[in-house]
Amino acid sequence: MKKNDWPISAKKAKKEGKPVSKNDLSVYTKNFQKAIENGDIAKSFDTPYGKREAEFFGRERISELLAAADKAATKAGNECVGIRFYYGLAYEELNEKEGTSKISTKPISQDSTHPRLFLVGVDQNGDDIEIDLAQLKDGGGNGLGDGIPKPPY
Repeated sequence: MKKNDWPISAKKAKKEGKPVSKNDLSVYTKNFQKAIENGDIAKSFDTPYGKREAEFFGRERISELLAAADKAATKAGNECVGIRFYYGLAYEELNEKEGTSKISTKPISQDSTHPRLFLVGVDQNGDDIEIDLAQLKDGGGNGLGDGIPKPPY
């Protein structure tokens, strides 16, 4: 795949990212912290496509997360002031042809984990906002994960 060969339509790109549960988020972030402590973090950035540089999330998914966080924060007497990006390590499976990604807390097609980003709403006190698991479309979650990693896209 050429560097600028983006296999995803604009319509699909706006919806990139999937809900992630609080429990899974905890596993991913603990994996990342453990790799830092063990000195293994640098090699986790090596992927079959080159060094992991970034991750893309669609604007509709980010808007959806902010709306759900606003609703949950207001219900608790707070307000959502932004998004926190967590680093995590996840098992992944990438379909280069279709431009799709799948992450898991358990091995899928590779035995190694790679860096991924996870987004959660944050209130005015700096606390993560726990949202209703049903508020994000396409399933429950406390935040977003499973964007489109670069490379390969």
